[in-house]
Formats: sequence, C-alpha cells, structure tokens
Amino acid sequence: MKKRVLAMMLSVVMVSTLFTGCSSDTNNSVTENEQTETEIQGSATAEQIAFADTNGDGKVMVGFSAVSFSDNWMVNEDEAMKKKCKELGFEYTSQGAEGVSATQVNQMENMITLGCDWIYATIFDPDALEAACRMAEDNKCHVIYIGVPYEDRGAFYAALTGSQYDYGYKAMELADAWVNEKYPDAAAGSIECAIFMNSVSEDFVTRANAMKEIEKVNPKVKIVEVYDLVGQDASAAKCQEYTDQLFMKHPDCKLIISHSSDFANAIDEVVMRTPGLDTDSIAIFSDDWLEAAGNAVRSSEEGKSVFRGFVASGEVNDTVMKMVTGEVLPNEDGTAMLGMYSFTAKNIDEAFAMFAK
Repeated sequence: MKKRVLAMMLSVVMVSTLFTGCSSDTNNSVTENEQTETEIQGSATAEQIAFADTNGDGKVMVGFSAVSFSDNWMVNEDEAMKKKCKELGFEYTSQGAEGVSATQVNQMENMITLGCDWIYATIFDPDALEAACRMAEDNKCHVIYIGVPYEDRGAFYAALTGSQYDYGYKAMELADAWVNEKYPDAAAGSIECAIFMNSVSEDFVTRANAMKEIEKVNPKVKIVEVYDLVGQDASAAKCQEYTDQLFMKHPDCKLIISHSSDFANAIDEVVMRTPGLDTDSIAIFSDDWLEAAGNAVRSSEEGKSVFRGFVASGEVNDTVMKMVTGEVLPNEDGTAMLGMYSFTAKNIDEAFAMFAK
C-alpha cells in the first residue's frame, strides 16, 4: 500500500527544522508542551457547530497533532489554528511529537480521549499512524492529515494532497531561472550547487530528488554537496555548520537549494556574515512560506540577503477549519488538493498578501 506524506510542509514542508524538546509522556495527562484553548464563546453559527460537533457532546474540540513544534511552519500552523478556534468558540489542543511516531500515536489517542471532534495531523510515518487514525474515526473524531489517502477510506476524513516531487521541482525551477538570468554564458558544470535535504520521510526524499534534477535541467549546474539534516535536534545550527563547511571546501559555490525556509534562513545568515563571499553572485531557493523568509527575499533586492525565492502551498489551516465547519468538503476519495505558488522578490508582496496575518 503506497502511502506518502507531505511534510510542510511541508517545509513543509516542509517542510525542515529547529528542534525544541517536547515531552513524549505516554499517559493521558496534559504535558508541559501541550496547549489547550478552552474559551468557547465565539462566532460559529448554529449550523457550523452542528456540523463540527461530530461526537455529539455539545461542544467542539479541535486537535493539532504536529510532527514537531521545532519546525517554524508547524508553529505558525498551531498559532493560526488556535486563533481561529478561539474566534469560532471551539476548544483547541495541540501537541508535537518531535519526530517520534510512537509519541504521535499516543498523543492522538489522548486527543480522542479528551473528546476531540477533529484532529489535524502532520505525520511522517503513515504506517504507524493508520491505526490511530482509524481509532479516531471509530470514535467519531474526524482526522484531516497531509498526505496521500489511505486505501481504507474509513481511516480518515480528508487527506490534503499535493505532489512532493512537484513541490521540490518548482523550487528547482526558480533556481534554474536564476542561473540562466545571472549566468547566461556559463560553461557546463561551472555553477556549483549544494542541496540541503531532510530524509525523515519517503516524501521528503522525493522532494529532494526533484531538487537534484537541476543538473539535468540546466547543464551549467553541478551539485558538489548534499547535506541531510535528518534526525538533527538543532537543525538550524547544523545548517550553519554545514554552510561553513560548504564554503570552506567550495568557495565558488553559487547556488543552494534548501528543503525548507527554516533551513534557508539559517544558511542565509552564514552566507551574509562570511567575509570574502561575493553575495551578489549567490542564491538560495527553498520550499515553505515563513514571514522571515518573505522578509529575506524582499531584502535580497537591497543586497541584504541571498535568499531569493521559495515555493509555498496554500493556506492549509484555512482549508482545515473550513472542513471543520462544513464550508469545504473533501472529494469522494477523501482528497483535497493544495495549490503551489512560487515567489521571488518580483512578486513577494503577493506572498505577504496571501499568507501574512
């Protein structure tokens, strides 16, 4: 059974990752990193409440089960979901599993026990989570997750889908366009490139493989290093360590394609502070919207950053909450497609209009 997961988101998503410690306590108590919103007076209509109250207990509770709250994209998702639930008058709880599938299974089971009507999940091990998703549905708790749908339609309510290959490929296309504009007459193999990836899931490997297509698409480019951030508890620091190594070994490297904007921001800091680098000749491209990434891309026009573009998916949390209230329904197979958008300094204002709140 073929199961793939979108990180993100990816960043990712993933999508992509500054790890903070999160409890893996397996009892039903609220851990120190769990956040619960219990104010229930809000703007939801009677029809929305009736739809959202799947277990019929007279209230609506939404849970967010994140792969890791060390990832800034997931932190942003958490904050947006919490805010929206408060506006609607829904209870809200969230937990991060910090990359441990057994912890995430336990946390989802806790959310079911707490009485969640809906669980929005970002998962990296679909095999390990399928039973927990089925348990949720059996207990009238609907699961919305990022990934390809399970074959068992009864194991989930909606799968937010999109191609991780396309996500990585679009970032690669931004890099390709920059190389052709910046170095139109460069010789074959003369533009050195590094890939920063995260192999925590099969889908993230697929994203990285699409980024590596740059050598085939643009013969001017040669990949000289591939850095894998899988399992790093302090991935930003590790990105910066790898970036130092990269330019010590390849001082003429011109191009970096990053798994996520978290990674890209960390890489950008090192490039900008490293003496002797011609920053005008270097570019970073990545996946995932972060406000810090948008600011960096915007400032690249002023020579204050080499972060020149990224690809972002549509507002996932907005889609989730519209599903919770019945405004958006999944397709017959349970899928709901997410859009992909490319941004550079030329259209970065559109990203802020779309994502910044």
